[in-house]
Amino acid sequence: MTIIASVMFAALFISSCSLKQTGTSDTSASPQVVNYTVEAETDNSVQNIISVVGTGSAKARPDLISFRIGIEEIAETTSAALSEANRKLNAIYTVLEKHNIAKENAVTSSITIGPRTKYNSETRTDELIGQAVSETVVVSIEGIASDNEVRLANIIDELGLISGIRINSISFSVKDKESLYREARKNATFNALAKADDYASGLGITVKEIKSITEGSIETPYPYVNDRIMYAAKATDESYSSIISSGEYEVSVKVTLVATI
Repeated sequence: MTIIASVMFAALFISSCSLKQTGTSDTSASPQVVNYTVEAETDNSVQNIISVVGTGSAKARPDLISFRIGIEEIAETTSAALSEANRKLNAIYTVLEKHNIAKENAVTSSITIGPRTKYNSETRTDELIGQAVSETVVVSIEGIASDNEVRLANIIDELGLISGIRINSISFSVKDKESLYREARKNATFNALAKADDYASGLGITVKEIKSITEGSIETPYPYVNDRIMYAAKATDESYSSIISSGEYEVSVKVTLVATI
């Protein structure tokens, strides 16, 4: 029994290895003798990898600004409401042209014309109080960074003297966003490489090969703006000046880096 078990073990061992012939067989009547070398197979497909997340950001002074101007008029007739709304719109264009802002940069985004009613709690009905015209104009200005926030503050102040308009939704941006994103991607990649080197160094080894880099979330936070949302209820003779800070426009990028160690 012991001899049979040993033979079976040897057969199993040889079957799990590759056999390489090192001699030649003799085809004569004498017993055939063949020499083989046993070579064990190894699996080199398994690799040690490391995966890290890198973050990077880039900042720039805003050079684009946009804000909304709202006009709303109520009159007995639609034509009267439209006439007053157009008067205020022309006054807005006059201020913008004074500051070298073309009409093409003041686009009407919405206009609503219809009856305006008010609920009467005594009769429990809606009563007609007039015809209303509402219009929203989006103003875009370039080159704010070159002549700072003073120009913008002056524009806002002069627009604020037009009775009965609303100025809100002030936002800052940059014209060349792609350059910012390229810089943020580079910074995120450098950050990921530094992390991978730190972990590998802690293990007493080195990073061998970068296998992949995947871009994750891209964040474009709105810059903080120290301004006030203005409602010009009526023109006054009081002296005031808006204080507006454009801050910095920042974008950030995350990447996932996979490397062998």
